Amino acid sequence: MRTSARKERNERGFRVFGRTDSVSVVESSLAFEGPHCRIFGGKDKDAHVHLSLADARVVVAALSAFVAEAKAGLLAEPPLPSGKKETP
Repeated sequence: MRTSARKERNERGFRVFGRTDSVSVVESSLAFEGPHCRIFGGKDKDAHVHLSLADARVVVAALSAFVAEAKAGLLAEPPLPSGKKETP
């Protein structure tokens, strides 16, 4: 995920925390209810989910577990062949 030291903002003025070709994480307009972010999937601006701070912590932990198990070769899918790079 591309992140930036500078504080990138989208066209509505909300903070963009990071993005790839398949997902972006943006500050949410639900922030008046407490800290929230939106995760957008792909190029479809309508495909998104709002996360509270508590929800985001659960997602971070789950993704960290996925990365650790993938690196350790513990997933149902076999690991990538030696020398082959993962797709971004």
